[in-house]
Amino acid sequence: MILDVIDGILVLDDTSLQLKPQHVNQLRFWGFTRAASSGKYQINLENSILVKLQNYLSKHRISYSLSPSCQQVVTRLNEGLVRNERIRSLGEEFKEGKFDQTKFSHFSSFAESNIVRKLKKHQLKAAYHLYLVQNGANFSVPGSGKTSVVLAVFEKLRLEGKVDFLFVVGPPACFGPWKLEYELTLAREPDSPILAGGDQAQRKLEYYSVGNQTADLYLTTFQSFLNDKKEVQAFFKQRRGRIFLVIDEAHYIKQIGGRWANAAVELSENTNYRCVLTGTPMPRKYSDVFNLFEFLWPENSPISPDTKNRIILLEDNNDSKAAKELLVERIGPLFYRVRKSDLGLIPPSYHNPFTIEMNQYERQIYNAIE
Repeated sequence: MILDVIDGILVLDDTSLQLKPQHVNQLRFWGFTRAASSGKYQINLENSILVKLQNYLSKHRISYSLSPSCQQVVTRLNEGLVRNERIRSLGEEFKEGKFDQTKFSHFSSFAESNIVRKLKKHQLKAAYHLYLVQNGANFSVPGSGKTSVVLAVFEKLRLEGKVDFLFVVGPPACFGPWKLEYELTLAREPDSPILAGGDQAQRKLEYYSVGNQTADLYLTTFQSFLNDKKEVQAFFKQRRGRIFLVIDEAHYIKQIGGRWANAAVELSENTNYRCVLTGTPMPRKYSDVFNLFEFLWPENSPISPDTKNRIILLEDNNDSKAAKELLVERIGPLFYRVRKSDLGLIPPSYHNPFTIEMNQYERQIYNAIE
């Protein structure tokens, strides 16, 4: 029996007929289809199904071999799992206060020397967490300075020669703040082309007109990101992954199977550093974050398909506590959240309202609308 990978398809070649009916039923349950009049079964390649298949065959003592292309996938997968586990440990230890103080001091010194807008204590911690995990989520409340956090990490990675520019996907309302925060945080005005709206054909030419030159900050909307998927992919590949890709207001891609989410996940594979920002990561239910971590870790999502199904089932049974515990166990080390209580805000001061009578024209308009 041979496991092969051909053009993104996982193929199980059972021409030697080792599989018994119960094994064939298991393959069908996972979604494998059988090629006509042959002993070959195939399915779209996913890391999770490849792992499950290998474990299943080993458990039932069914001998198999890997083709060279499949061996490459397995090797890359194993290396990714080791790397991810190391990153998880770094994130978890930092959030528990068990981290290398010397390295944190070096990071703090860098921020002090290179970031003009000085980071507050909670921002510095959020920035160092993102720097440690490389592909992280910031779920801090509005007003906590998530943009400054990302810009600080970007500047460190840029000076280390790991990334060349920021590529931000978000609603149009975020474009102005990103350009302003870039200038205030890093003390230089960014070259920041907006790759959204306008004439679509002309916009797409922008991805090919820059040659080897790159801007500092690219800004686009979710819809343009989807419409320009082919051009964005070619642009990312040309830069060999030296991109810091950010999804701002990331709850927009929460819909499972949504076109925006699928485009974000597919294109994220061509970048080395990723971040999602949102103050409302789970506006309706815990499964709202599934896409966010698929985007952050497209090859080795911390939330496996089995875990997703368990969380959905727990939510359907109104067992939110168990669903939350299971989710936090998987993604806890990979996100950072600053709460409102961490901002040190003074208590709000409420003022009594002033009552101002409408004039006759205002009253007529008001009554007409009412």
